[in-house]
Amino acid sequence: MSESSTANGPGPLPARLLFDPNLETCPDFASDDYLLARQTMVNLSEAEAIETLKLSWTAAHDRRKGLWAAQEAADRATEEAAAANQRAAAAEEARRAEEELLELEKKKPKLGAFDLTAPPPSFVESPISAWAQKRLDEKKYVPLHPFSPLGLREAAAARLSSADDASTIKLTRNADDELSVQAGPSASAHKNMPRDSELSWNHFSLAHNRYTRELQNAGWPQTHIQIQTMFFHNLETHPFRERKHGQKILLTYADRMRRLWFDRLGTSRSFNLEIITKEALAEITDEVLHEIRTESGGTQGCVFNTASVVRR
Repeated sequence: MSESSTANGPGPLPARLLFDPNLETCPDFASDDYLLARQTMVNLSEAEAIETLKLSWTAAHDRRKGLWAAQEAADRATEEAAAANQRAAAAEEARRAEEELLELEKKKPKLGAFDLTAPPPSFVESPISAWAQKRLDEKKYVPLHPFSPLGLREAAAARLSSADDASTIKLTRNADDELSVQAGPSASAHKNMPRDSELSWNHFSLAHNRYTRELQNAGWPQTHIQIQTMFFHNLETHPFRERKHGQKILLTYADRMRRLWFDRLGTSRSFNLEIITKEALAEITDEVLHEIRTESGGTQGCVFNTASVVRR
């Protein structure tokens, strides 16, 4: 059985040595200081007693030297582990500091390069509002007003006052019935935004031309761009434009049909926006003329044969 264990398991660890046993020298066991120790060895001669004492001390001394060597090795291992931990901690701290510097560097505003040989563009359009741009990027319906001259002026004024950069906060619920907060550009650049039906024909024409160009810039599918382009073309060339109140009727038709087309995209009720339906146009004609008669307080000046709309 080893010195450090007992029948019941490991025994207590040896006490820590405070002095290096390698510096010890064997005592002079032949001196009077050890006379009593020699006299207790009654069965041994003087020389044998001295030799026995030397052997006993040497064995204990060798054991202490072994313990000292193990103790020093353990101390070195502990110090090396501590030093390694310190180096690892320092390296980790340096890595984090470098990452923070890189992150800060990324957040710093940077100026892009430019081509010294390229001349300025020959024409620069006024940018649309951030709200309208976001709607286009998300492939959502956008009224035409933000693309009209007035809407573009509103966007320019909002950029100067930073109003268009303000964010709105809204709650949305996903398929798992979880609420989330989303921020995005507000429509504050276009206060009291009119419907397409409320635009003048001139603003309607200018707006839908700019709108279709922005669809290209926003990466919309060509089929969706082409169908809306043809829709606007068919309205521009429709014979109703020459009739009294015809432009108001066509604007109302354009407003409702384009909204409805967007609402039904991707469903079984989707339709070809390019086709101008006579029945819907006749119904809208009756409605618009009724509103005009109501506003004017009579029927004078509202002669319009709606039956001819269906026959066309």
